[in-house]
Amino acid sequence: MPLFTIETPLSTTANTILIATAFGIPLIAIIIVLYKVFFHAKRKEKKGGYQIHTVGFIRSIRQTGTYINENPQMRIQLDVLKESGGLFQSTLTAVFALSEMHMLTPAHPIPVLYNPSNLSDVILDHHADPEHIQSILDRYNSLKHPNDLTYAQREEIRHAGKPQKALLEHLRLTGKEEQGDLEAEIGIRITNNEKGDFTLQRTMYVTPKSLDYLTIGKYIDVTLLWKPEGESLFTLNLPIDTFSS
Repeated sequence: MPLFTIETPLSTTANTILIATAFGIPLIAIIIVLYKVFFHAKRKEKKGGYQIHTVGFIRSIRQTGTYINENPQMRIQLDVLKESGGLFQSTLTAVFALSEMHMLTPAHPIPVLYNPSNLSDVILDHHADPEHIQSILDRYNSLKHPNDLTYAQREEIRHAGKPQKALLEHLRLTGKEEQGDLEAEIGIRITNNEKGDFTLQRTMYVTPKSLDYLTIGKYIDVTLLWKPEGESLFTLNLPIDTFSS
């Protein structure tokens, strides 16, 4: 499962776009694939009305039975992030190359455009702005878990934090759940040539799926915001398929 190590992304017109996010697990690293769609989808985009750039998370996928150049048309149910931070459900219909089908999995994020006056339909976003989308994701997660990192902290970590390896030394579930995510105490040890060995611990929310990647005694990918005279913060960089329960 692909990972991505730095919080900021990117590529725009290429096949891939990297966007770091923060949902249940703050600043989980993800890879978003910009799927190639056919000309009729681009013509639809040009018609206007689809003004809001954001990201949708796949809920379910099914084939419509239509093929174009032997490539299947797919109908995808999405949880779409509003600019204000909330979620709404909508549907995306597009044709995908056979080589891209394995990437259409539940919880996978897709850059989309939606019409604020009609939320029943969305289209793929071929010109996604990662900075804008990341800001929406940060706001969403700060609202989802108000006792976790604030929106300002998430933004600071994204802009000033540095990705690196850390040894997972402590993991304990507190027993508290919030919106399907589990509260956990996470303790890590980081070796740095300048600072030497040091440990950090914080409480955060993780998804049940993410526990498969968190094994005490093994190295994990984190983003570290080091503050010599303040509280240093870290976030976990985990595969995209850990986004949902």
